[in-house]
Amino acid sequence: MSISTIRGTQGDAGIGRSGDGFVLEAVEKSFAAEGRTTKAVENFNFAARKGEFVALIGPSGCGKSTVLRMLADLDQPSAGKVLVHGVSPQVLRRAHAIGVAFQDAALLPWRSVEANIGLPLEVAGRTGSDRVAHLIDLVALKGFEKARPSHLSGGMKQRAALARALVMQPDLLLLDEPFGALDDLTRQRLNFELQRIWSDAGTTAVLVTHSIPEAVLLADRVVVISPRPGTVQEIVTIDLPRPRSPETLTTPEFHALCDRLSRALFAGEHQAANQP
Repeated sequence: MSISTIRGTQGDAGIGRSGDGFVLEAVEKSFAAEGRTTKAVENFNFAARKGEFVALIGPSGCGKSTVLRMLADLDQPSAGKVLVHGVSPQVLRRAHAIGVAFQDAALLPWRSVEANIGLPLEVAGRTGSDRVAHLIDLVALKGFEKARPSHLSGGMKQRAALARALVMQPDLLLLDEPFGALDDLTRQRLNFELQRIWSDAGTTAVLVTHSIPEAVLLADRVVVISPRPGTVQEIVTIDLPRPRSPETLTTPEFHALCDRLSRALFAGEHQAANQP
């Protein structure tokens, strides 16, 4: 499917047209274990537009990854509705229209870079050597097509994993702390590369991160999630011009947005700590 990209300031939150991007409406998720039920997500409402880059931040255990897994059709909501581009995540998953990248690159050690990137095509019974070559060029791995993962740096492995997530030209790209294990310098460089790759692909993207600067740098909107059970505490529009550059990180506007998100996070934790 072709995705129309959006740029610039995003509107306020709320449930919009279900076919726009993705919708989570009154979503709840509970887990049962050892005779106890834990509610991970409660009354979660958010709607994104096609081509939008959304970041999810919140304290550990607040349900960020649970929301991502429901969008990926890896978990099912206990209540509420989840739609992606007007259909259920299951429909998109079966059509190989969801790309996922986790903190662990999870490259198969016996396969080359190009073979790892092309693996989803093989699983789907499709061909696409030109697509693989394009992505290798896009993620700056040209010259390493035949290399095994053991010969790659951590940043190169993550770029290969990102290319693999994009090889099926997904309608939805889900990123669960893909750069969380990298050093700060490599992580910042890959953030700018991710911005470039996402801009070229034009797909709807969701990033789970613990890094406020990373969220501000990459996202159109940032969703602040409350401590468990996670719900939408605040939604902050990132109205910084694109493409964002290293100079963006030094601007008063960037730091003001980081400060606002930091206050929102601490306010949520303080409120949770003082609840009876």
